[in-house]
Amino acid sequence: MIYQSAHLIANSISIEGNLPADVGSGVTLRRPTEFELKEIRQLLPSMSGRFGNHHLYECDFIGESDTRTKFVPISDPSNWHYYVLSDMQGGTAVHNLEPTLVLLSPSLDLSVRVLSTKDTPDAQEKYSGMGPAPAHVAERYYYHTGNPSRDVVGIEDFRRADSLRLRIAELDQSFTFISKATSMMKDVRLVPQRSPLYVIGYFAVVESLIAHSPRLAESLDSISHQFQGKLSLLTNQLGMKNFVEEYFGEDKKIWKRLYSYRSALAHGNLINLKKTFRN
Repeated sequence: MIYQSAHLIANSISIEGNLPADVGSGVTLRRPTEFELKEIRQLLPSMSGRFGNHHLYECDFIGESDTRTKFVPISDPSNWHYYVLSDMQGGTAVHNLEPTLVLLSPSLDLSVRVLSTKDTPDAQEKYSGMGPAPAHVAERYYYHTGNPSRDVVGIEDFRRADSLRLRIAELDQSFTFISKATSMMKDVRLVPQRSPLYVIGYFAVVESLIAHSPRLAESLDSISHQFQGKLSLLTNQLGMKNFVEEYFGEDKKIWKRLYSYRSALAHGNLINLKKTFRN
C-alpha cells in the first residue's frame, strides 16, 4: 500500500521553474491534481475566518495605492497559484522538510493536507482524508499587507532547504542543538504573530544557539550579558555589521535594548516603545 500526501503551500508565491520537480529526499513540488484542487478549494473558505474566500491563490495583484491592492481573477485555472509538496510516505518526508522550509526567504508555511492511497503504483487513487491548516497559517496568509506582488520562489530554493536538512542531520552529536533550534523555529510559527509569545519564542531560538546555562559564580555570565556580548561578536565575524546598522544605526546598546524588550514581554510589563525602547 502506498500513501501519498500532498501539502498545500500557504504563502502567496509564484514558482520559478518547470513542475513537477523532484526537490530531494522523496519530496515532489507540483500543482495539485484535479481532485486535490477541488477538495482544497472547498476547505479553504472555512479556514479564512471572516474573509471567507481563497482569492489570493486565483488572482493577480494590482497596486491601486500604497495601502490598497486590487485583486484581478485569473481566468485560466492552470495559472492559479496553488502549489503542493508531495511524497509517497504518508507525509513523513514533507514533515521532515518543514523545519528548514521556515528558514527560506520567504519563510514557507504548509496548509491543507490531502492523503490518498494506492494498492499499486498504477492503481487508481482513493482519497482517504484531509486536514485543515492550523489557525496560524490562515492568520498569516489572509492578513494581506497590500503589497501588489508575489514572492518568487525557485525550485532550487526547495532543494537548498533539503540540502540544509541533510547537513544538519549529519552533524556530530555535539551539535544537536542546531537541529533542535530549527524545530523550535517551526514551533514558534504555531503562535499567532500578534502574541508576545511569538517574539519571546524567537529569542528562545537565538538563546538556544548562542547561550549556555549561567554560571552563578560569575556575575557577568547571565543570559542577558551572554546575549549582548555573543551577538555583537557574531555580527562582526559573520559580516552582519551593515545589516545591524541598516535597522538600528550606530546604537552600540542595541542588543541590550532588544533583550530588555524580551524580558519586559516575558514578565508582562507595560511597554512604552516611544520612551523606554526608542533609539
